[in-house]
Amino acid sequence: MRRKLMLVVLFGAAITISTLYLAKKAWATASVGFSSSTVGVGRFGDIDVANTLALGKAGTVWLSEQRSQGLSDLYVVSNTWQPG
Repeated sequence: MRRKLMLVVLFGAAITISTLYLAKKAWATASVGFSSSTVGVGRFGDIDVANTLALGKAGTVWLSEQRSQGLSDLYVVSNTWQPG
């Protein structure tokens, strides 16, 4: 038991050290051919909605649950990408 614990600790330490050593910054490119504009902004209160069973065309079950506490912001945006 003690040997297993030591192996797990050593393995975890090796993964942590490797991750910290190999982690690098990710550089993003500037967006080209993309524009976004806000169509509307709203605010609403608490939400507690649950759809527990719905059969789709393929016979799959779809579960959905949305909850929020306090005020929430709602943004409707229009995103446009140039083709190609």
